[in-house]
Amino acid sequence: MLPGRPTRSAAAANDPSHVLLVQRDGPTREKCAMFLTNAGLDVRTASDGAKAWDEVDWPPDIVVAELAMPGIDGVALCRRLREDPRTLDAQIVGLAKSTGRADYLLAVRTGFDLLLRQPCDPKTLLHEIARIRIRAASLRRRAELVVARAAATRSDAADVLSRSHSQRDRHELESSRREILSRIRSSYFELPGLKLTAAQGARLWSLDVDQCAAVLESLVERNILVRRDGSFCLR
Repeated sequence: MLPGRPTRSAAAANDPSHVLLVQRDGPTREKCAMFLTNAGLDVRTASDGAKAWDEVDWPPDIVVAELAMPGIDGVALCRRLREDPRTLDAQIVGLAKSTGRADYLLAVRTGFDLLLRQPCDPKTLLHEIARIRIRAASLRRRAELVVARAAATRSDAADVLSRSHSQRDRHELESSRREILSRIRSSYFELPGLKLTAAQGARLWSLDVDQCAAVLESLVERNILVRRDGSFCLR
């Protein structure tokens, strides 16, 4: 356990609930923080990017930050969080007055996982945080399933069972790959200006970086995408 981090139950330790709220307006920030706290989340607040950076050792599981702030704005803060190993996997939600295509593309390229219109109603924010927590729990279950199946494969006693699982897993993997490929291809067609690296795409589509890179490369081979300066965009 990291020094200074509050003790939580085993179930809570696997459930991202440390929320860092970064907003300029004090009354709005405190109202939102109180609402999230009453919903059972562990919330800390900051009025700007510099003060938010002081909370990195906490560390937050979810960061909600305004894009437009004096000094270290939300964009610069997001870049710092993505470069720091303590917050590399944190879910980052941006708040912006405009959420059009250009704003969305900037947010994705910077490293935000979600962009919401500002001012954001606390109930809406809580709903989106709940979705983030559900998605994180789903990804953990998938990872645990992969580890469990790998252990079964290594066990001589489960050799027959592992062979049947292997056939089923290949079918599931192929089906999952087709679904992921379709989802990524649709994203590019819906946003023709989308230009992402494999790491940025992995965060956007909740994939492993190597898995995302393989799918993007397959779309390049199909002449749907083209690779330019390490990023992938429509041909």
